[in-house]
Amino acid sequence: MACFVFTVNQQFNGNQWDNPMDKHNFAFRAVQMDLARQPETVAFIKERIDFIRRYDFNYLVLYLEGRIRTRSFHMFPENVSYSEEEIRDIVAYALSKGVQVIPVVSLFGHAEHFLNVPGFESYGELQGNTRGRFGTLKHVFCPSNPETLKFLETYAMEVAELFPCEYFHAGFDEAWDIGYCEACKKRLEKEGQSGIFLSHLKNIHKIVTKKLHKTMMIWDDLYDIYPDALEKTPRDVILCAWHYDTLVELPFGHAGGPRSDHFALYNKLGFKVLFAPATYSFRNISSFTDYAVSRNTFGAFLTCWGDSNHITSLPSTAYAGMLWSPKFSAEEATPEAAIRETTRLRKKEETALAEYFLANDFFAPPANPKAYLRGVLNQSEFNRRLMVEAALALFEKYGKNASPSLKKILFSLEREKVYFELRKIIPALYDLKHRFSMSSELEEVKKQVARLNAFSKALEEAERPDRMNPRRTLDALEKMVKELPRRRPSGFNAFLCVRYPHVTTALRFFVRYKNASSWQGIEANFFGDSKLCGETRVQYPFEMTGEPEAVRIDDFGKHVGGSIMYLEIETADSRYVPCGIANIEGRVSRPEALLQDGRDLALFGDGEQQAFRKFNEPETVHLLSSMELLLKKI
Repeated sequence: MACFVFTVNQQFNGNQWDNPMDKHNFAFRAVQMDLARQPETVAFIKERIDFIRRYDFNYLVLYLEGRIRTRSFHMFPENVSYSEEEIRDIVAYALSKGVQVIPVVSLFGHAEHFLNVPGFESYGELQGNTRGRFGTLKHVFCPSNPETLKFLETYAMEVAELFPCEYFHAGFDEAWDIGYCEACKKRLEKEGQSGIFLSHLKNIHKIVTKKLHKTMMIWDDLYDIYPDALEKTPRDVILCAWHYDTLVELPFGHAGGPRSDHFALYNKLGFKVLFAPATYSFRNISSFTDYAVSRNTFGAFLTCWGDSNHITSLPSTAYAGMLWSPKFSAEEATPEAAIRETTRLRKKEETALAEYFLANDFFAPPANPKAYLRGVLNQSEFNRRLMVEAALALFEKYGKNASPSLKKILFSLEREKVYFELRKIIPALYDLKHRFSMSSELEEVKKQVARLNAFSKALEEAERPDRMNPRRTLDALEKMVKELPRRRPSGFNAFLCVRYPHVTTALRFFVRYKNASSWQGIEANFFGDSKLCGETRVQYPFEMTGEPEAVRIDDFGKHVGGSIMYLEIETADSRYVPCGIANIEGRVSRPEALLQDGRDLALFGDGEQQAFRKFNEPETVHLLSSMELLLKKI
């Protein structure tokens, strides 16, 4: 692996700072634990500190939201939150190991921990039943309410007192609902959402720097939506740039925007930047590192969201640590070495196959039978099934002697195998033309899921017997397979069959019958996974109560809109196919593509242009793009 060295001497806030970098030498090396979504015991956090120190990380970032009980906010039960004494214990232990601990308390978006507690709703943007970008979820603090700012200052000071580290991370990501409360609405005409965002950021910056006496960190994604705020942001704010695409050559915008050399702009403006890949993908780590090392990057920050003991987290954390630290040579800092360290696999073919899965993470079978009604396997699914079978054949010899990480990999492979079994069984159960009995196959899958669920729980209990808020990931799947009927279920007599070009945003479908004036909705959730992407034919079962003459497609796209290639309705003895277009509202590109079952596609909305318009103009969030397709029976 080539080693690139860059020496930068750039003016920063009145002082000179040098940032020598090469691919294996970032002075700032952090890894995150997401305690907001998955609280862990103090003992487990200490074990994770030992692990990350082994791979030369020098910062632990605790993503907390409202998990610390303080004088001003102590609403979480003790078994899913932390006392001040417990935090001091964690911090002291980390410091004894040479690791500094940085708290993340989201002081703008991701505020649901606070705003959904009785008595705290008045601090939020969405009051009462006001609908925001994603419904009525209250997740954004109101920056116009003086009481909100007072509370945020108090809580931030209480938390900051527990962490001697010089940094304080204030969040500021994904605050989608700006300008919805009455006070903020009045500010929109003069300031716009960007001005409100910037004003709140400066208020929090003043608190962090003047009251907490810390250096402020934030996520950088809202600058995609409010680029004019970037130049007005204080230059001592450290930007944490997260990008989770598997391949990062030039980063895409976080909200669906085009690729851009983000870091070059940050460098030009004089910001310190941390690049932040995710634990779920080896290649995301390696490709983002390649991009970041050729820019003036302050340090590396590995994010882990949700379960901090996820299958990929230990191997990918080891890999990132070796890749970023001067302690490890270029020959040592490889995915193969990290996999050998954490799984005890030794042969080249074994580590290569493990890397294939760890490069893109595993997927969990959905616990909804309708998610399996997707026709024949697309090419991505077909290839994945072959790889799963090869890996199981190669790894099964380890059995009881497998390391905990390898046991998790084996569990995940067996879980994916269940998905492919259900992709055969459930479509057969729902078949409209034949009545298949899948008794023997179904019984075998039920046993397999029950065994996997018991194994998962036993593994969790062995590793963390006192785990806080344990997750039972296969309980819902086990319940689903137990309830699957032996023959075709009732309640439907037709399929709406939709061909998608790839994993897409959800569209809404409605059918209108002859001699009827109203539309009947069809339940149409798309259960796509990026690892199984590719052209897919999805079947949505519904009860057809008349002769269908038209289908309406609606898109309320929150990001870049939806796209489809074709649709038709199937019954046991008939097909209803498109024969004309009756009506179009909003923006639909190439609607004529839906009149034939070809390679072209129809796109709803204006893509990225519409997405950015909806971000900046709250009144346009619920704008509709829609079309009606006339049907004929064949």
